[in-house]
Amino acid sequence: MQGKEVVSQEEYAEKLGAAIDARSSKNFIIVARTDARATEGLDAAIERGLHNKKLGADAIFVEAPKSIQEMKKIGKAIKAPLVANMIEGGATPLISASALNKMGFKIILYPLSVLFANTFATINILKELKKTGTTKKLRSKLVSFDQFNDLVELQKFRKLEKRYGLSKRE
Repeated sequence: MQGKEVVSQEEYAEKLGAAIDARSSKNFIIVARTDARATEGLDAAIERGLHNKKLGADAIFVEAPKSIQEMKKIGKAIKAPLVANMIEGGATPLISASALNKMGFKIILYPLSVLFANTFATINILKELKKTGTTKKLRSKLVSFDQFNDLVELQKFRKLEKRYGLSKRE
């Protein structure tokens, strides 16, 4: 992404310290992210990650490494659980979860994969509707009505409606 900016390490340290101090449970992990790879280079991003680990971050997220070699370098330099951001078409190459784990990446994000798949499906459905006026040919690519109702747990909500008298309203 173009136009990224990063705050000074001093300002970031204050923000990270505030997050650590505000933590109310040991089960709440603090992930320190840096976008410095895009603005200051990989070595500066690694230095920020190392500093943030020393300050108490539980995991380190160096955003947008551009190659497998860069990811390996991050993994060798920062001895902490690392975050990988797998975005199809993004700056970072798509790597399998097992390969990422071997490099030290323990939290792996796929933030847009489902959205991209849904967008692709939406485009195809709309094209088919425009072309033929029906979705009949696409039925095998859709969940059934019953599957959808099961997925959204419709019966659970029907029971709640009945329990609280909501099903009697018009």
